[in-house]
Amino acid sequence: MNFNIKILLEFLKNFKIYPKKIEPLRGDGSNRKFFRLYFENSSLILIFPQEGSYGLKEAKAYYELGNFFYKNSISVPKIEFWDQESGILLIEDLGDLKLCDIKNPFPFYYKALEILVKIQKLASSFPINSTLDTPIYDFNFIWEKEINYFFDWYLKKYKNLKLDPFFIEEVFNWAKEKSNFTFKVVMHRDFQSKNLMIKNDQIFVIDFQGARLGPPSYDLASLLFDPYVNHFEDPKLLENFLKYYLSLNEYPENEFLEEFKFLGIIRLMQALAAYCKLSHTGKVWFEKYIVIAEKRLFKLLKTFYPELYELFKKFLK
Repeated sequence: MNFNIKILLEFLKNFKIYPKKIEPLRGDGSNRKFFRLYFENSSLILIFPQEGSYGLKEAKAYYELGNFFYKNSISVPKIEFWDQESGILLIEDLGDLKLCDIKNPFPFYYKALEILVKIQKLASSFPINSTLDTPIYDFNFIWEKEINYFFDWYLKKYKNLKLDPFFIEEVFNWAKEKSNFTFKVVMHRDFQSKNLMIKNDQIFVIDFQGARLGPPSYDLASLLFDPYVNHFEDPKLLENFLKYYLSLNEYPENEFLEEFKFLGIIRLMQALAAYCKLSHTGKVWFEKYIVIAEKRLFKLLKTFYPELYELFKKFLK
């Protein structure tokens, strides 16, 4: 669709939506289009899906999962309108302030962990048929959507390397061995500081359309190893927040921490690949996060899996 404001105003009349003013918003890493619609005494956010059938499926997942979270008292934007045919969504306007923008963020991080645990405990009623692609986060998903994504966009395209079969096999075997997860909870799968909005000192969770069932430590790793911020470079601070999260649950600590280490690395592989892809496709503001994610990824590998780190080091020479 042509997103000329006049054409957009005419299009919205089909749904009896009559804003006084329309302001385009930057969609960051998303291919969706975002607009702020101003009315007499309020404003709402309009979301246009990305093109094609996947965009419509993504919008449907957003609508169904958003309603599920809202009905279960999770702080998400209220969905005011959804059109199944076009995929457009009209949602509550939460403003522009994100967790990554906060100068004194740590009180909000405690709140974020409490919200995360609340989300995770909804597994028994989670609408698994509403998930966007696969309902379960397992080894197959990790290999296809996380590690191969990392291989393609970071190693092949960004580093311009040709993958060695021995290297691929070693990474495959490592990931396969570590992907035997004990617990399944509701995963957001992108629980990081840009997807946590702050309005009236309250945290709201956005971009939940990729939610599915999976291991609890993935979203925690997404938050605490988040390349958009550097709050948890201090190991003691990281440990404090890990302990607080564990105090809200009943997971066996050693088993959980092993899973956290592994999924921290997997999450950073995914993030690094995403930054490479997004900057390659014209979203150049993601370039600065490549170096941060690289540094954090290889630091974790060196600390937790030194043999795998040496393999990477040798391959990247």
